[in-house]
Amino acid sequence: MAVRILVYVFRSLDKYLKFAIISYSAGNISYRTHLLFIRNSRSRYTTAIVSGSTMPSDKNRLYLALYARGGQGYHWALPVGPKHEDVNTSGKRYHAKLHMLQWRYDELDIPMAATNMILVRVLAAKVKRMDRLESIMRSVPVRPDVPDWTCRSWVEEAYKKLQSDGKATGSCPDWETLSNTALWYVQKKMEEHRFDGLAPPGQFSTWQVSTWTMVEGQELIL
Repeated sequence: MAVRILVYVFRSLDKYLKFAIISYSAGNISYRTHLLFIRNSRSRYTTAIVSGSTMPSDKNRLYLALYARGGQGYHWALPVGPKHEDVNTSGKRYHAKLHMLQWRYDELDIPMAATNMILVRVLAAKVKRMDRLESIMRSVPVRPDVPDWTCRSWVEEAYKKLQSDGKATGSCPDWETLSNTALWYVQKKMEEHRFDGLAPPGQFSTWQVSTWTMVEGQELIL
């Protein structure tokens, strides 16, 4: 596991005292320590820990995901999960679901590892306030009386509410850019034979979901 150490504040309070803030991180945990360097009569410094704090750096990520379904098109959803994932990582999925011929809102704890139905996902934004995000998601209604209303319609409305709120997530792209990227990306993976078993062995992860990031404009997971 890589460990990163950074001294990002160091200043003299007077000729006998110096103050530093040292931050170090290992995995998804960062620890910050405030140190006071005390100079004695022999011009040597001793240190005293003034305070320390542990801060999780693994903020949740908001994704737009496309799932396989019967017929044409895709099922659209907004999963949320931690930055660092393994085969046991879990997250949440927010979407509108057609059940017994009726639309309903659904949020569910899910594994972030690949399932048979998920095709691709696009990382849209970092989550700043999970409680606010969930409140917004739950406020978006299903609209079965609107002609041609679908799961994609719900995702679009929910995403635009998150974007206009500006407090639940960090900066995020507009809906048109995000949705077009998702459709382009799933087509790209189809052409690479990501889903039909014709790709060379070992080309793609067997447990990770193909992921594109809007934050950096590149593919994170093949």
